[in-house]
Amino acid sequence: MIKLKIIRKILVTLVMLLPLLAGNSCKEDKCGCYKGDVQGTDILFALNTSDIHYTDNGTSASFIQGYSIYHFCNPTAMYETYKEIVDNNYPLIELRGDTYWNCNYVFRRSSNSYYQYYNYTVEYDIMVTSMIPILDGK
Repeated sequence: MIKLKIIRKILVTLVMLLPLLAGNSCKEDKCGCYKGDVQGTDILFALNTSDIHYTDNGTSASFIQGYSIYHFCNPTAMYETYKEIVDNNYPLIELRGDTYWNCNYVFRRSSNSYYQYYNYTVEYDIMVTSMIPILDGK
C-alpha cells in the first residue's frame, strides 16, 4: 500500500514536470537565420528599403524601420557592397532579403509579460540577398 502511494506521487510529479523537461525546441524552430548549417525556412516576409547602420569593421549591421529593428544575418558578406555604395555617395540603398524572427526577441517576449505589454519594438533577423543604390535625387 505504501509502495503504491509512493509510485503514484512519483507519477504525478513526472506528469507535472514533463512539460518543463521537454524544453523550448518549438521556439527555436521558429526564429533565427540558420538551423545548424542550413538557412532557416520560416521566412516571415521579404523586405525592400532601409537605412543601414554598420559597425566600423563590418561585423554587425542593423537598421530601424518604424517600431522594428532588423539585424543582419550576413553582415560581413554584404559589407563590401555596402562600402562601395556609400563610397559613391548614393543617398539611399534598396535592401532585399528574407526576414525571420530574432531568437532573443522571441525568448524575451515569451517569458516576460511586462516586456510583452510595454515594449512595442519588434526585432527581426534578415538574410540580405542584395543591396542596390537608389539613384533618385543623385
